[in-house]
Amino acid sequence: MLCQHCGNPYSGKVSRTLLAFPTFTCLACGFVNVYPLGNGYRGLYQILTVVFGISFIGGFSNGYLMLPGGVFIIAIVALMKNRKLKQRLSPLGRAAGTPAPRTAKVIIRAWHPGQLALAWLVLLFVAGIFYELIMTGGVPLTARRLMGLMVLAVIPATLASITWIWLGDRDDVTHSRVR
Repeated sequence: MLCQHCGNPYSGKVSRTLLAFPTFTCLACGFVNVYPLGNGYRGLYQILTVVFGISFIGGFSNGYLMLPGGVFIIAIVALMKNRKLKQRLSPLGRAAGTPAPRTAKVIIRAWHPGQLALAWLVLLFVAGIFYELIMTGGVPLTARRLMGLMVLAVIPATLASITWIWLGDRDDVTHSRVR
């Protein structure tokens, strides 16, 4: 590991913070370095977040409002801090030859037409399920309102957004347009 302040390599013992971030103090300059989470801890925090999300949706569909617990809040804080650390350290990685991370726009522009069609089919399928649940009345009123908002606003906006991005200037992906 390299010191984020002076760039000296560090080969001593690396300890962990309360949220399990690797940390060490540089022997040369005394700077306290904190690095992003490893895959194991990041995965654990992501699983905890998904489990709460599923329990929230399940409770909400039964008419209950689930409040986040301490573990969920810790997991969200850790994931947000991890993202900030990765963003802050990404210029160091790119200077060493690591490619820049791909953004959602770059990924969507690189899709071939079949992937765009699949995204449309999946989102329209979800909208159809929500519409069916709304019409049959099999879920509580608050969940029907949320599903109605999804069908009328969120899903069409998402479809329009990904299609707009995909149809945008594609020179950086295809290199096939002649000027």
